Amino acid sequence: MQIDQPKPSLTPIANSWVTYPKPNPEAKLRLFCFHYAGGGAAIFRSWIDSLPSTVEICPIELP
Repeated sequence: MQIDQPKPSLTPIANSWVTYPKPNPEAKLRLFCFHYAGGGAAIFRSWIDSLPSTVEICPIELP
């Protein structure tokens, strides 16, 4: 029986405002993304698979 793996969550690590849903130490570019007023870092979830593997998405979750 195969179990589908859940998509990476955008839960902050160690109380950090920067989330790393799909860490990529080999990325050539790290893109820090700020959401609109009243939004959240989850709006960037669809960007993860849309950009090339050379780009690491780092959504910022503001308080």
